[in-house]
Amino acid sequence: PLIAGVEHRVIVLQGRALCAYEKTPLMVTGDGVLTLAALVAQARAGAKPTTATLAPPKTAQAQDETGRPWRGADIPAAGLRLSVIGPQNRSAGGDAKAVFAPAPAALAAIGEAAAAALGLSFAGVDVFDRSAAADLSDLCVIEANASPALMTLEAHGRMDLIETVWTANLKAAFG
Repeated sequence: PLIAGVEHRVIVLQGRALCAYEKTPLMVTGDGVLTLAALVAQARAGAKPTTATLAPPKTAQAQDETGRPWRGADIPAAGLRLSVIGPQNRSAGGDAKAVFAPAPAALAAIGEAAAAALGLSFAGVDVFDRSAAADLSDLCVIEANASPALMTLEAHGRMDLIETVWTANLKAAFG
């Protein structure tokens, strides 16, 4: 079954949640000329390649703020903002809302449990909040990354958190 919800990332370091943030999807704005597929291709042109499988732009799907679905061949009106459905990682053109340190308790608990279950001392745990109110009451782990990128922390000016991660990694490597 398709599992969907508001997506979060929890960064876990040495058994505790260091921080968390809500991911946001790639957003494109119609110009009344280009198809959704072309807008997505244009937006992703500068995106870093990823090992994740991204939907080819021709099969791109999006929705407008009313929830109306849009497909790759559709031509959105000028100024219409669309939320692209799919991976919300930075490498796919996504972004994040503010970084929260410490992580909210519910996200911290599920992130820490997932990292512990996998024996990871450093992890990026991706979590869906499936609750209708997006209140962190129905969480589901999507995946856990053993070496998460820190680009989002950098983009949000959280060099303090990056320093904490690197300090811990260097201590682990060199004692």
